[in-house]
Amino acid sequence: MIRQTVTALLLGGLMAQAQAYWVTCVNEYSRLPESVQLKGVNSIEEARNYISNNPLFGDYHGPSCRDGAAVEPETDRPGKDYSNFQLPSADASLCRAECQRDNRCKSWTYVRPSTIQGPQPRCWLKDGKPGQQDASCCVSGVK
Repeated sequence: MIRQTVTALLLGGLMAQAQAYWVTCVNEYSRLPESVQLKGVNSIEEARNYISNNPLFGDYHGPSCRDGAAVEPETDRPGKDYSNFQLPSADASLCRAECQRDNRCKSWTYVRPSTIQGPQPRCWLKDGKPGQQDASCCVSGVK
């Protein structure tokens, strides 16, 4: 389910609107709804394309998050790290899969290659759920 939020802002006496698009799915483990903001998306059509072309959402045909993990594009979750390692390819779903396999893992962050940590993609597993920060270098998620 995709939803749009519109926020009215008062900037220098002028009214402006900011819109955001979110996908809501159900965590397959907890059965609780989760919402993920689709950053850089400016229309419902772009949101649909983003979901259908993003392997982190898997085959999104209904209200379930694949593998029960909410995905947070363009987001870093610094802190609470217990393991980090280089990935064999630039694929955030590999990092998410490692977190899903590890009972200690509560959240994860994938760092894109050639951004802030060198030329290779990197995965950080976390034993907690640290706060989110906007970061174009990263994709994060929680169980």
